Amino acid sequence: RTSESDSENPIIIDLYAAYYTGMIDTVPHVPERCFVGGGLQQSESSRVIPLPMDTSSWRIDQSVPESLGGNQGAIYSVRLSNDPTMTDAPGKRVRLPRDIGPESPFEFRASEFINPGKGNVYAGYFFIANGGTKANANDVRQLAFNLEDDYAYYLKVQVSGNDFESFDEFARYSGELVGELIGEIMRCVPDWVEVQQGNYPIEDAPVSASKEQG
Repeated sequence: RTSESDSENPIIIDLYAAYYTGMIDTVPHVPERCFVGGGLQQSESSRVIPLPMDTSSWRIDQSVPESLGGNQGAIYSVRLSNDPTMTDAPGKRVRLPRDIGPESPFEFRASEFINPGKGNVYAGYFFIANGGTKANANDVRQLAFNLEDDYAYYLKVQVSGNDFESFDEFARYSGELVGELIGEIMRCVPDWVEVQQGNYPIEDAPVSASKEQG
């Protein structure tokens, strides 16, 4: 994404999303491992920081029972763009992960890396897993692969760029981008409320073992 705030000096952010299901990857690919393995040097310890987003279209989904609403007892939804050139479901509302709301924002794990001769690179990520979120690769394994759950998935959302002077600036622009896309991102994963209520996945209709003989 290129920010429109200054067309002469655009802010460029890369977004990467990877969806996993079926079996756990014991070592999720995260910048602290992969960037360093690729030759970059981490400048300091990673930090978990909030992603500031525009929450003006977020609303509590009144159809979700309080028992499925997590610690805050409610699930928020976000409205997709009304512009049909931006989405194939204009105006649709999509549920957000539990424990996420205007007062409890998404958080991501951010790091700064030194790229010799090319400046510094910032990278941050969070996971969406089984209806919740985590900003730590170890925690997501516990969340996504709970033995009490019949189904499991996790999605890593990662942003990176080298046009930033600080973690705060990186978080601000990353939040703008992810905030615009979070509804579409959530459409890519199972609606965990529907899973918990037994409405998803839709099982194939049973096939009769015998037919009436004529």
